[in-house]
Amino acid sequence: MARGGSTDSIGFMEGREASFLRARLEDLIGPERVLAEPAILIHGSRAPLEVRPADERQVADVLRLAADEGLGVCIAGGGTKLGWGGRPVRFDLLLSTHDLRSVCEVDADDLTVAVSAGVPVAEAEAQAREAGRILPLDGGRPENATIGGVVATGDQGARGAGYGAVRDLVLGVKATLADGSSVRFGGRTMKNVAGYDMTKLFVGSFGILGVVTEVNFRLLPRFDSQALLLLPLRSLAEGQQISAQILASHLQPLALEAVSPALMQAMALAEPEPPTEGPEFLLSFRESADEDGVHLLAAFAGHRAAVERSVREVRGCRAVRQMDVLWDGEASSALDTLRRYTATTHDGTGGLVVKARGSVPIASAWKVAEAARHLTMEAELILAYRINAARGLLDLWAGVGGGPEGAKSPATAPTAASNELTDWAAGVRQACSAAGGQLSITDGLAHLRPSLEAWDEVGSCIGLVKGIKERFDRHLVLNPGRFLGGI
Repeated sequence: MARGGSTDSIGFMEGREASFLRARLEDLIGPERVLAEPAILIHGSRAPLEVRPADERQVADVLRLAADEGLGVCIAGGGTKLGWGGRPVRFDLLLSTHDLRSVCEVDADDLTVAVSAGVPVAEAEAQAREAGRILPLDGGRPENATIGGVVATGDQGARGAGYGAVRDLVLGVKATLADGSSVRFGGRTMKNVAGYDMTKLFVGSFGILGVVTEVNFRLLPRFDSQALLLLPLRSLAEGQQISAQILASHLQPLALEAVSPALMQAMALAEPEPPTEGPEFLLSFRESADEDGVHLLAAFAGHRAAVERSVREVRGCRAVRQMDVLWDGEASSALDTLRRYTATTHDGTGGLVVKARGSVPIASAWKVAEAARHLTMEAELILAYRINAARGLLDLWAGVGGGPEGAKSPATAPTAASNELTDWAAGVRQACSAAGGQLSITDGLAHLRPSLEAWDEVGSCIGLVKGIKERFDRHLVLNPGRFLGGI
């Protein structure tokens, strides 16, 4: 049934075929759950129909129909991470998990929580907080991001230095496969698994194996105290020296993040109440937004005495010249501000923004950030970046037009802007590769030349990945073209 489409719709259907599919979907899940002309686009492409199943049974019914008709189905939750992944090669149907919200059960004694995929992350965190526990997720835009989307992408923020990766927090996953069958791996308790833990396959799989419908996470006890250390840096080399001393010690940071002045300035301007008043955290960066240096943020949490000792030891590091400390509520609020900020592909002034994530050995992250800065200056682009110094992750935003005073005026030639951003991304990808890592485009792929893929080269393991995909989705129904190697 699927056909080739236009630039706005891939694999779209027309006339009687579209009407027939819509009628069948309405019979399966109800007319109120089938939407024409969905608002959500993926890299500039739009599906002709969107479905919003109410429960797992309806998810299964939709997927069975899609498999029978040879449709390509892309999955969305809150829509906050659809910039991740490749361009869909077929996009006949958008399946939204928005209404899968029936479960959010906290077991405070066992330190676990079971959550439906469509529950917003912030809502699940609030439930855990009411029980005196912490749901250790720190991905971006928690008010809109859903549990299913966080698991599908493995998104974790600055606090991931202490929380760990998402795949280490998931105890169990329930999912519906492309043929409509239901599977459950793991469970609700923290038991060891004999053999390979199948839950690990679904975390970070970008929905190509199945539609995640429910997840079990481990929880943490609430922290007695928190501290956030703000260290101004004269250079990236100085930041690398300080972070290396912290990581080589017995200290266990909750977060260890280097943040560029441009990013902090953008965050400050994005606050509802700008310049004259606001959190000390934002004000301090406003004052230094024009400096060449970055700031290193080091957070510690736990018992008050242990946190105070960590603060003293960092203050005693040889390379530390200056340090401000935020405590408890202010510290948590500052990290939440960092978490909430997510650049969009349009900066609001007519310019274009591309976001990328590099994953490299920890010691190489600073060198790659320096390379990105040089490439940006050569191309006269705008750059903001974050370095997760404990995990070797870099989030980079490069823009053409708009932004701080002195940047290029808004681009009048889209092709020229696309070429500049594509060359920049290719250069940073090369720097990551030279360091033994990879770079993926996490937003703004539609602004780049089609020759640049979202994912880096995979290497010899692509055969294994394709074999796993074949095992779970042999007809390539789910998110076709969105994962590594165009899978």
